[in-house]
Amino acid sequence: MDGIHNPILTAGDITDAPARFVADPFMVEHDGTYNLFFEFLNTQRETGEIGHALSRDMKTWTYTGTVLSEKFHLSYPYVFRHEGEMYMIPECAKSKSIRLYRATNFPGKWEQVTTIIKGDKRQVPLLDPSVVHHNGKWYLFSYMRKAKNLHLFVANSLKAHGKSTRKVPSLQEAIISQGLAAESSQTAKSSTATRRTAFPATAARHGRSESPNSLHQPTAKSRHQAPL
Repeated sequence: MDGIHNPILTAGDITDAPARFVADPFMVEHDGTYNLFFEFLNTQRETGEIGHALSRDMKTWTYTGTVLSEKFHLSYPYVFRHEGEMYMIPECAKSKSIRLYRATNFPGKWEQVTTIIKGDKRQVPLLDPSVVHHNGKWYLFSYMRKAKNLHLFVANSLKAHGKSTRKVPSLQEAIISQGLAAESSQTAKSSTATRRTAFPATAARHGRSESPNSLHQPTAKSRHQAPL
């Protein structure tokens, strides 16, 4: 896309809290505007919070403020639309759970709807939770760092607890094995940086991922906190 000046957002753009870095961006279009949700590390609390930026052309972004803050660390704000409402599943492993939030006044106000999964991250996969809705079922992918395994939970309802779980070798193989209409790939983790850079979408072939048109498709984790 012509006219993009990277980075589109840095820690210096955060105006309502001292921030060390920005990371984990998720974008959704709503009422003709583009909404970018992301983690920033609040250095006053040494805790991750969820921020929001707005754009009408995906080129120029304006930071609007913190939209979700808890007593525990938040990151990876997986935002998606379902039945006319906006939901978020942020990573909140420090709370020993995976939680579902619903927007009460999008994009700035969110309330917790339910706790999907509970447990210690050393025994339960709580990292990078990503969901996809397909053929009436909800599939939740999450990662367990200690075991270095990606896990798949399946439920009949978005607000239900996952009944079955199994380890899967990769997100892409899991998607293919379930016949889901999506393609993705995992990105290796690296050190934290202080900005992010936007790149135009490329064709999803040979394991490379195209930016999803539907937020019902899972997105690969990119905790590459290097330029957004």
